[in-house]
Amino acid sequence: MLLQHRGVCTAPSLRGLEEFFDRPAPDGEKVFVGRAWQARDLRIKSWDDLHKLWYVLLKERNLLLSDRDVWIRDGRKAQGQSWDKAHRLQKVKKSMCRIKGVMWERARSLDDPAETQRLKDFIDAL
Repeated sequence: MLLQHRGVCTAPSLRGLEEFFDRPAPDGEKVFVGRAWQARDLRIKSWDDLHKLWYVLLKERNLLLSDRDVWIRDGRKAQGQSWDKAHRLQKVKKSMCRIKGVMWERARSLDDPAETQRLKDFIDAL
């Protein structure tokens, strides 16, 4: 059995609003969802890789929130149906929180107070 999964690519894409909606899985196929990023895995990433990963996760979070809004708007929440992608949103949020934590660790470890403050301001803006 083949499993469908979303590839991660940082190349620019010009697909427009369709990027905010999940592609439906073909009939009968399972969608593979990986685990949340662990802090130990993130600590070995470069600053640039963490920054890119943050925006990939931000895009995924926006996609999931758009999907949840459609689910609510269609009245499925009021009908008692469960939203089947809540676990994905939780993993994305955990990963984003861990990225910020790793960035904070790196900022605090610097000797230059001005550079530390600049990085903390940058992290807070994420």
